Amino acid sequence: ADAMSNLRLHEERKLVQKFLREVNSDNPLAAYGVNEVIKAVQQSKAHTILASEDLDLTEVKVTCKKCGEEKSRIVKRENYVAEKQRLITEPSKCGSTDYEVVERDIVDILDELALETGAKLEVISGKTEEGQMLKSFNGITALLRYR
Repeated sequence: ADAMSNLRLHEERKLVQKFLREVNSDNPLAAYGVNEVIKAVQQSKAHTILASEDLDLTEVKVTCKKCGEEKSRIVKRENYVAEKQRLITEPSKCGSTDYEVVERDIVDILDELALETGAKLEVISGKTEEGQMLKSFNGITALLRYR
């Protein structure tokens, strides 16, 4: 068990170090930040997504039950209730305020997008030095296939 744990930590270390080399190069094949990484994955540019295990981000999506208009935001869990209230008090295009609300964890969203585009999702421990470095990039980064 210890050998497997050490092997996993070694793999995580190599991935984060590869990301750091890329982000510091002249023409980086890397992206960081929630919106940039999601965009890269949706465009099938991302090869590997690195996500910190202790992200506290969630997506709040509200859908109007009358016209189907969707609004969504990615927020910290501590701001979930306030953001949900803000989204459901704004009337939709049809004027209705009757919404269906869905909450999804950011890692679940990234996992779903990765499956759709052939990317790999790697969850990195926040307890290592490399995991702490990843947090300085908002905890979500990607190694890209192309620019």
